Formats: sequence, structure tokens, C-alpha cells
Amino acid sequence: EDDLLKFSLAADPYFAPGEKHHYSNANTVLLAKVIEKATGKPWADAVRDRVITPLGLAHTTIPTGNALPEPFARGYALGGSAGPFFARGPVRHDVTGTSPSWWGPSGSLISTPADLGKAIKPLATGALLKAKGKKELFAWTAADQPGVEYGFHLERVGRRVGHDGDVPGYQAFAYYLP
Repeated sequence: EDDLLKFSLAADPYFAPGEKHHYSNANTVLLAKVIEKATGKPWADAVRDRVITPLGLAHTTIPTGNALPEPFARGYALGGSAGPFFARGPVRHDVTGTSPSWWGPSGSLISTPADLGKAIKPLATGALLKAKGKKELFAWTAADQPGVEYGFHLERVGRRVGHDGDVPGYQAFAYYLP
């Protein structure tokens, strides 16, 4: 995580703060650091306490080790002959054994379709937040894709509100249509 931040913070910004939005996993890592500073506990514990448990997400986990929770689907990613992480290409690689903890706050949550379905409406409507938090959540900024806006870790495309995420071999789309 710290290496990702060093790399990201060394780069020139795409634009002035508040002008637009450009998605970056470094944003999520920075958010996790803020959560840890504000709560005094690891980001994963804060997410469990403030999101997973209150929403009753019985099949959503944040792994700390190399194992996927049973049962799990095999994950495949396209890449070059050297592997999926080194070059794009047509070779299909089984990446099931990639440690889910490797992605940290930017992609290590593991869930089920049922839990995603249970979580999306309260997350997309700010149901777990107080009024000030909802205001921040829905402060939409134009993204770098036409017709897409970002709030505080939410995406809005037309009326659809949510977020998608992927790591090599796995992908999820969770959106709420009010």
C-alpha cells in the first residue's frame, strides 16, 4: 500500500483538486489511511464494524491471508506469456491462487451476489451515514468518461448509482436504480 502511494504521489496530477475525477486505487488506499487515523483501528475492522455487520452481510469477508473462503469460483485473467500481471495478451491464466489480501483496501473484499444485492441500496443511498456524510457522498464530480460522475466512492451513470470493481480473475458490478 505504501509503495502504491509513493508511486502515485510522485506523479503529476491530472487536474486541480475538485475540478474533475479520475479513478485510482491510490484514492482507496488514501481513504483507508484516513479511516485508520479517524477510528484508531485497521481499515478492515472499521469496515466490518460500520458496514458488514450492520448490513448483516454474512458472506462478505476481508481476508488477511492467502486463502479464499470456501466455496469459491476459479478466477482467470488474460495476459502475456510471462503472466497476467506483466503484459496484456491472449493467454488465459488461472489466478485463483493469487492472495486476495494483496489488493488491500482497493479490492480485497470478497462477497456473494446475495450480499451485494443486500448491500447496494443502503450503500448507494447513504443509509448508514448522517446528513453531513450523505452530503459528501453525493457531491458529484464529472469523471474522465462521458456521462459518468463520481461522488465519494460512488459512481453515477444516468440514474444508476453504485460501484464496480475488479482484480485479476474476479469482477463485481453493484448498482442501485432509484
